[in-house]
Amino acid sequence: LLLNLADVYQRIGRLAEAKLIYERLVDTDPDSAPALGGLGWVYLQEGQHQTALTLFTRQKLTDLTAESLYNLGCTFLALGDLHCAKTYFGFILDDPGMQPLVHFALARVYIQEKDYVSAKELVTSYLNEPNRELRALAYFTLGRIAYESARWKNAVRYLKLCSMLKPELPDCAFWLGLCFRQLGQEQESQKWLTYCKELFQLDRSTSSGAVHAPREKATTARLQDV
Repeated sequence: LLLNLADVYQRIGRLAEAKLIYERLVDTDPDSAPALGGLGWVYLQEGQHQTALTLFTRQKLTDLTAESLYNLGCTFLALGDLHCAKTYFGFILDDPGMQPLVHFALARVYIQEKDYVSAKELVTSYLNEPNRELRALAYFTLGRIAYESARWKNAVRYLKLCSMLKPELPDCAFWLGLCFRQLGQEQESQKWLTYCKELFQLDRSTSSGAVHAPREKATTARLQDV
């Protein structure tokens, strides 16, 4: 019951309350893989990546599962260690229970490595998914690929489709703002960047400052400059 409550708190961003319960559970049972994993995600959402790495490593040693490997992959991605992130995601790439999580996470690795062909191959099939969120993430990923390839108009098209499906996604508004800046449309750029800031403020007010991991590391930092 306590673990379920902590999981709910973690998902809705009430991290302080989730952390207290997870820590209590870990104190009671240091080998509780679910509690170690939950606590790791709290620290990852708070940006304390090394602490999260320690907890997820303990989780893996206690219970070697696809979930524990995915958690480690996300942490290495947040740390910028693309080789380790890709290695851990690769272990579970064909695990049907972890798709599409692994596909989108691995696509982010490929984008950072500038392997846009591999990134596109991973997400294109999700454009036909009935699930709106999966379609939105596919459009977002394709928009990121187009942006990094300097195809600004294509990026705008994909990112606007993402925004139509998932208007509450601040990362989408952020990259739209950057696209319009590259196109020389500063007024439209500022509109989207302002919208991005509003979404981040709403996110913080409703989630106790949580940053939903794994999110683009650069987004919050670069917002300070726009």
